[in-house]
Amino acid sequence: MKHSRNELTDSPVNPDKKQKTDDETEQNQNFSRSIRTAFDINFALSDARLKFRPIGNVVTVWPFEDHPVPKKTEREILNKLSELNKEANKLSQPYCVGTLKDPFYLEVTYAGCEFKRNNLRYGQFDSYKNTIQKWLENAPVSGFGDNRVLETKVDPEVRKACEIPAEGFKVNSKLLDTIAKIWSTNFLPAKVRVEPYKIHIYGKGGHFKSHRDTPEKLLVGTFLLGIDDTTMQESYGDYDEESDVDAESDDDAESDVDAEDDQVVEGDCDAEGGLEAADSGQVAEGDHDAEGGLEAVDSGQVAQLGDRNGEGGRVAEGNLYAGSGRGVQAKSGFDQRAGNFCIGNIQQTAKTGHWVAFYPDVPHSVEPLTRGYRAAIAFKIYSLEGVNIPEEVSRRYPSVIERTKTVLAKIKGPYGIILQHHYPMGTDADGLVGVDAVILSAAKQIRPNHTVRLIPIMVRIHEERIMDPIHDIDSESCIDAIVYPFTRHHVDICLGRSDDNTKESIAWIKDVKNLPFFSWDFKEKSMMWSSEEDEINHTGNESDGTRETSVYLAYAIVVL
Repeated sequence: MKHSRNELTDSPVNPDKKQKTDDETEQNQNFSRSIRTAFDINFALSDARLKFRPIGNVVTVWPFEDHPVPKKTEREILNKLSELNKEANKLSQPYCVGTLKDPFYLEVTYAGCEFKRNNLRYGQFDSYKNTIQKWLENAPVSGFGDNRVLETKVDPEVRKACEIPAEGFKVNSKLLDTIAKIWSTNFLPAKVRVEPYKIHIYGKGGHFKSHRDTPEKLLVGTFLLGIDDTTMQESYGDYDEESDVDAESDDDAESDVDAEDDQVVEGDCDAEGGLEAADSGQVAEGDHDAEGGLEAVDSGQVAQLGDRNGEGGRVAEGNLYAGSGRGVQAKSGFDQRAGNFCIGNIQQTAKTGHWVAFYPDVPHSVEPLTRGYRAAIAFKIYSLEGVNIPEEVSRRYPSVIERTKTVLAKIKGPYGIILQHHYPMGTDADGLVGVDAVILSAAKQIRPNHTVRLIPIMVRIHEERIMDPIHDIDSESCIDAIVYPFTRHHVDICLGRSDDNTKESIAWIKDVKNLPFFSWDFKEKSMMWSSEEDEINHTGNESDGTRETSVYLAYAIVVL
């Protein structure tokens, strides 16, 4: 079997205006070359492996054809990187859930959806089901991004929900500061700004298939904060939609509880650390209007499955439930999967004050609601410009950096490291998140006098499986993962926009060949090929083919 899969991102191309001088002409030509669209990138992907030669292969325990079994030292490096991946993910996990205990302010001004409360709070007995029902009747229908054709579509089979845009509601600055603090405590990068995005609304039958948030420049995460959730039966004080208590609280919009008071977050996600959320090939479900994108590594249907050791993302104290991901139940004893936000091994309601935060490339979904309503506020988390992420990582996680340096020191000669997360075109060192920032910092420190580059890549994976006809199982699997460079300059060459400057910019690659590429997590993962994973990779909330940063790419660190 042969499969391949690729990823990229781009920005809009603006037509040149009438030129008056040679300088203006040259300037506009250079500008035109620097602006690429996602359409351009998709076109270039189809041509890349024919125009460019590979620069190396991923070191794997499954040899392919004439490729030899990895050397003992390479196997040791794979094992150590796998161990470090687990440890690093416990420090900077890909997703986290918790509860915001103090009240927060929300005012909705969107026509037909008016609402104002100063004291929305965790654990309240009030229900806002009538308000959410009104929102469903008056708010716009949510679309999703079909990144195969780079269009935003409406299809209830993929997503059935409504949304209130950012201009249709208000929160206060104290809540934004609190969210930034929660993020900084549990994720990398720590210095971020928070922007309200949308209110996501679901009614009976509502759902959103597994997807990823569409990438954009400096976007490092998503934060969802529950407004109310009536999808579960009443238990231990939770509101029961079937009960006679149907009245919505009029707990005074002008409550004397000032939402500007300091907000306390219970638990800083210091429970169990997590593996890579959602096992990239598993159906990880979530509720974010998060825009998805093509997944990196190669344009077929590749999914790298996460460790099957039962670990999940971190869980803050005060959550109702978290666990294995197979029909997790709340302490009340009711099956909580229906209508929940799902990510990795965790499922979360949208009860007031419940929150979930995650990196944008982590698959997530909302399970179909069999009853009731759910509504949550979505916030986008952006990294601040000019932040030195490698320096921050070294300061926060010195022990992990030192152990990573010890492992990397055993690699002789030039090498590459394929990063765990995926990013848009144009990402630099300060745009990395989580464990990727750890590996880059360590690589730079271990060889300070060597060239360390961060580049987008395309990985073309060939897999052959030999079936056991008696037991109907795979008795042998051979994988060859070929790595190609795919920078902006390579895109320009594919599009016929290159000149001497373009070729000079990537001249260093001419001498790069047969690099061994290691992966944080390749050792402990298997390869899964499925139409469902392909759908995850190409589904998001919105799609903008004119924007360079709207598509995910695989990235690698190259040490020469």
